[in-house]
This record gives sequence, C-alpha cells and structure tokens, in this order.
Amino acid sequence: MEQSQAVITLEGVRKCYGSFVALNDVSLSVGTGETVCIIGPSGSGKSTLLRCCNLLEVPDAGALHVGGARYFPLAPGGRARAASLRGLRTRTAMVFQSFELFPHLSAIDNVALAPIQVRGVTRAAANETARALLERVGLRNFTEARPATLSGGQAQRVSIARALAMEPEVLLFDEPTSALDPEMVGEVLEIMRELARSGATMLVVTHEMRFAREVATRVVVMDHGEIVETGTPTEIFEHPQQERTQRFLQALSRSGYAL
Repeated sequence: MEQSQAVITLEGVRKCYGSFVALNDVSLSVGTGETVCIIGPSGSGKSTLLRCCNLLEVPDAGALHVGGARYFPLAPGGRARAASLRGLRTRTAMVFQSFELFPHLSAIDNVALAPIQVRGVTRAAANETARALLERVGLRNFTEARPATLSGGQAQRVSIARALAMEPEVLLFDEPTSALDPEMVGEVLEIMRELARSGATMLVVTHEMRFAREVATRVVVMDHGEIVETGTPTEIFEHPQQERTQRFLQALSRSGYAL
C-alpha cells in the first residue's frame, strides 16, 4: 500500500524497555476504510504497537505518519512537540480494554468532554453529537448514567461513542472485549461490526478470532515484537504460511477457541 493511500503508517518502529525489545523494526500501513486486526500470543508486542500509533508509547526509532503528516520523530521544542501531539490525538482515537471513563461524569459528559476541550466545540453542539452517538451504540436511555452504574458492555460502548465524538481518521481498539463477561462481548463486537460496515478505519488488537475472520480486511500476526505474517482472513486462518502462525493457531484450537 502506498503511503499516500494510507491513513496511518509505521515505518521501522523499534521500542525497548531496558534490554527487552518489545517492537523490532515493525512496519505497517492501514488504508482508508480498512479493518486491520492484530493477533498473536500474549507479550508479542500487539498493544505496544497500537500505543505507538498515538504516541502513548514513544518509539525509540522509526517513523509514524497519520494522514500524510509526520508525527514521529517529534519536532524539537516544547511548544512544537505539544502541538504535534494534540494534532495526532485529534486524528486518532483509542478504545481501551479497561474503558478509562471519568467516574464522576455521566455518559453524555464523558462523550462530550474532548470535543469541548480539545476541538473547541460548544457545549450545546457537543451534547447534541454525544446524544446521537450514544443512541448509535444503543444507549439512548443512559445519557445521565455514571460509569459505576453501567455494565461492562455498556461502559465499553460509551468508550466507543467517546472515541467517535472526536471524528478521528482512525480508531484504535486495544483488546476491547478482554475485560468483559462473556455475555457482554457480543454487544460490543456488534457495534464494531457496524463501524466496519460503515467504512470506519480501524486498527484492532484482539483475541476474538471469529471477529477477525468475519470482519477484518487484513489480519496481522505478531510474535516476539515482530510481524510474522500478514494476509486476508482466509489466508491467515486457512492457509497460514509461517510456522509461528501455524503454531499459534494450533495452540488456540487446542484451547477451545473458535477459529
């Protein structure tokens, strides 16, 4: 994929924690309207890669482009650096596995806060958009609910609405169902399916293999901080080429995962 066609591009990204190499020369591009699912064993670097996409983790080397603009390496100087980060985080939006909602704010206030504070949207306009987004994720009657009164699935749907409120160019999902009870997983995955059908650009770290098989335009397999294999869901799940991919899928199958 040409960089000019890509919403987000990572080139040769390396990230270390002391002597531990979390990411080793990782390159990846995601195009407009793609749903790219990242899979792999625990500790393979999936979440670190995702967090490098909005510089919650700052790489030690490599480059990050979003929408054709370079955001890493960061421009020198405190003011330029801060402006660069603000620009990046208006173009990307993260949905965390642990929701990260403000507990003292209602659902509508959680969704409206960033557009008001970051984009300068009026409170009235932000609230109108927040209501529409909460209705979109099936929470029309929960606008005034605090996070503590919501189920895990409901809280994650508020998180998705909050991400959408910033009108990002790419949505980043970090194992969005891993903290949910099994009966709540389906409601969150259905919202993500709807987003994919609507043409949203998404980069998703997931252990939901059936979701990846059904929804992804591409599947990326990671192991030991590297991209092992990339392909369509059919190529990865039915005809994996790399031994490490084959071992990973066989281990999942033995553990009872539906592939």
